[in-house]
Amino acid sequence: MATDDEKVEEILDHLQKEYDLTAARRNTLTGQATNLTGFAGIIDAILIALLIGISMDGAMREMITRSSFYPALFASALIGFVSYSIAVVFALLAYWETKWIPAPTIPAIENQDDMGSVVFFLNNPQQYSSVIAALQLKRGSEYNATINATKYKLLNIAQAALMVGIVATAAVGLTLLRIVSP
Repeated sequence: MATDDEKVEEILDHLQKEYDLTAARRNTLTGQATNLTGFAGIIDAILIALLIGISMDGAMREMITRSSFYPALFASALIGFVSYSIAVVFALLAYWETKWIPAPTIPAIENQDDMGSVVFFLNNPQQYSSVIAALQLKRGSEYNATINATKYKLLNIAQAALMVGIVATAAVGLTLLRIVSP
């Protein structure tokens, strides 16, 4: 049968794993935001380059503007550009990090700097209870879970905007093929 000390250690281990998982999820979501930002930025640049290239060729520009598909092409290109821009903005918001709060931390001792607090607890380990560590780990996990929920919502919006942009870009491509095909 486990002693009380062993049970306390088991609880602290569980809380540490919970904290580590929420912190790892936070890092994963930040990585996904970075990837989405890069992907949307590259596709947006390609779309703009394609449209600039087409607009620089006088014959091609005239063929497109005289086409009955021109309004659809213009609308699709505009929707695509705006959607990619929205995706980048929301991905950047998801990437943005608020102040990172490590857990557990050595609690501050009144009238002591950080080093003084560490020295105090090293000299008085009985004052640093498992309750303090458990409370800090639980609060740290909850804090990270809140940040993760916000990042996840922002990334969902960014991903939806990215999907709209991809569909709009496909519509641009299909419309261009329809215009230039005999």
